[in-house]
Amino acid sequence: MAATTHDVQFKPAFPRYDHTRTLIVFGHGDPLYPLQLALELRQSIPRSALWVVPNGGDGPVFGPNAARFVETATAFVHGD
Repeated sequence: MAATTHDVQFKPAFPRYDHTRTLIVFGHGDPLYPLQLALELRQSIPRSALWVVPNGGDGPVFGPNAARFVETATAFVHGD
């Protein structure tokens, strides 16, 4: 786990990003960053969604999770 999280600070998004949909993908069980950081990021970006990948670790879009990531991201982009 990271020794500190002081270098990862999320501030409210700039108004120009209020209309941009954002998918945040976070791996459950990431050994470096706690889930709280992903939750804070989600709260700081309007119109964002958070997908916590079960057992995703620090590479939730690779390996056995790759196909599910493509499916989820594609559905998000299409507004599903």
